[in-house]
Amino acid sequence: MERLSNKAILKASEVEQFSYCSVAWHLERQGYKPESPALQRGLEEHADLGGKIDSLSKVERTSKRLSYIGYALLLLAISVLIWWLLC
Repeated sequence: MERLSNKAILKASEVEQFSYCSVAWHLERQGYKPESPALQRGLEEHADLGGKIDSLSKVERTSKRLSYIGYALLLLAISVLIWWLLC
């Protein structure tokens, strides 16, 4: 079985780019890189947003773990209370 080259595989973003401007898509596939202050600003904003999403994901995981610990402590407290009332 033949292996497909990277040029034979299209990403969804490439399809979107092609539909927006087929010439820009073709030039980029040929190795030309666009240069623009707006492009650089967009890359920086995406990197900033990515960092914020990563940070939020970590906070969400920590929150979930703390909730589980809280439920476990509540169950333990109820168990101790029942044991104390029955003894």
